[in-house]
Amino acid sequence: SVTDNESISLDGVAAGTYYVRVYGYQGATNIYGVNFVLPSSISPDYLEVNDSRATATSITRSSILPGLSIHNAADVDYFTFTIVGSTLPTDAQFVGISFHQADGDLDLRLEDATGTTIRRSVSVTDDELISLAGLSAGDYFIRVDGYEAAQADYDLFVELPGGTIAPVS
Repeated sequence: SVTDNESISLDGVAAGTYYVRVYGYQGATNIYGVNFVLPSSISPDYLEVNDSRATATSITRSSILPGLSIHNAADVDYFTFTIVGSTLPTDAQFVGISFHQADGDLDLRLEDATGTTIRRSVSVTDDELISLAGLSAGDYFIRVDGYEAAQADYDLFVELPGGTIAPVS
């Protein structure tokens, strides 16, 4: 073009090694910089269909779910669990995510059955944690997403009332 900036879209380009050649029109010279915005190297996780409340992964016992990811700017992960009236949560029950902030800033929210955020953990450090203490019986949703389109791998920890933490198989 004849403008100050040039760009090339990578949409639809197959995986592989590519080279960029920069040259001046008819031998012109200039000082320039090159910026690359590459696709994420984070892969979708094994629970990837959980991108909405309707497709949330059900958690029925205290669990550790390792190897999860927010793998692109639009990715949101949902999980759901139920608190029964006979065993209400105390300070010992929580939901949390473990991740490296340097890889991307992830946020954690707890929503009620109507989709209203009732608690959240949105720090700028590694890991996020939400206590379940004081919640009443009912259905709840855990929402994990990236702050300002951040992407990162994470592990989910859920300690439910009456449950012992165990990996979900």
